[in-house]
Amino acid sequence: MRPLPIILLLSFAANVGLAFAWRSATIPANPARQTSARQTKTAAASKNFDATRLADALKTDNYAEIYAQLRASGVDDAKARAITTSAIWSKYYSYQNKLLVAKNSNDTLSWNAAKKTSPKSATSQFTAAERKDLRDLANEARRNEIAVFGTTNIGGLEALAARYDFLPPEKIAQIEDLKRDYAEMSAEITQESARFKLPSDIKQLKILHDEYRKDLAGILTPEELAAYDERFSSTALNLRRKLSNIDISDQEYLAIYDAMKSGGSKQQYTDALKSILGNDRYADYQRANSSDYQTLLAAADRFNLPAETINNIYDLRGTVLSESQRIASDSTLSPDEKRQELQDLAETMRTQVRAQMGDEVGNAYLQTPAMSWLQRMDASASSRASANGGKNKHSPTKSPSPGTPSSSSKAKAKKKSP
Repeated sequence: MRPLPIILLLSFAANVGLAFAWRSATIPANPARQTSARQTKTAAASKNFDATRLADALKTDNYAEIYAQLRASGVDDAKARAITTSAIWSKYYSYQNKLLVAKNSNDTLSWNAAKKTSPKSATSQFTAAERKDLRDLANEARRNEIAVFGTTNIGGLEALAARYDFLPPEKIAQIEDLKRDYAEMSAEITQESARFKLPSDIKQLKILHDEYRKDLAGILTPEELAAYDERFSSTALNLRRKLSNIDISDQEYLAIYDAMKSGGSKQQYTDALKSILGNDRYADYQRANSSDYQTLLAAADRFNLPAETINNIYDLRGTVLSESQRIASDSTLSPDEKRQELQDLAETMRTQVRAQMGDEVGNAYLQTPAMSWLQRMDASASSRASANGGKNKHSPTKSPSPGTPSSSSKAKAKKKSP
């Protein structure tokens, strides 16, 4: 909110005083007069109002007194808050405007000059020291707001309290101001680099990130910074995404977070995850983070498919893959028998998918990248038949394994009689 100049606030105080003096002089005394509820409320408020105290409060930055006197004068709460907030933030905006005037004093209004210059945000024009001075003034203003009004409706602080339940209100406000400051500067670099990218752009973003961490550490204690990272670091955000579809306690989350940030090998992290979650929930974790399962979730979300359906199809996928590997490694089967069993297995999968998802949705799902392994299975069966019959130069291939990339993933399934 932009501040009202102090002279205007003082003028307001004087005018309020004059208005009450005029009102007292012009309303005739009449004991029999019926006074409305609104007039009674205004008269009661006027008894407590003191224009001199309001003017003194404005001069001495006594914001609680400014607010109290405005309410006593009969000003409604919303306007009284707005005027008081304007006074609270006047130092911040006065300093910001002073900096902007100094930096833009040589600006021209020429269209030819203006069109050659991309617009810059206010924040990006300031030095690191100037941004720190502005944040200090903003922090002071936030503390004064909280002292007068509490946390309700101050920049959404009350709504943010649950998100930052480990921090006091004034630090929540400081962090939000800090994030907004650096987000503006990062966005400007990103927008500029989208037009023409330079190697220095990445370096600038790294410098900004390091400055942000330094300033964040200046606001929070080491314990608060650790709690912040447990919730909002890139490691934490990635982990929360991975764990979003399984039930997990706070203690388990912190144990997994420690394992992830420890920097150990992938196998060490997997072992720790299995130990913390147990076998059943680790299987749930694997399923939830499978690209195949994510595809099924997307289909279920759009077409209102029950959870049981997508779980059945996902489990069927695992069964079919395991069975295809068994067939491929069975030395008792001839090439023709292997080909036929693979074709039958693939067709069974397709039939059950269509039966559970419907023909249109099922056919669309069968053509997604998540089901490319089924297409590779068909290609494998076809190449076995071709090699056995000598009709082309394809050689027999192994049955696909889960998640294994294949150069034949785009091959079309071909069906031939034995």
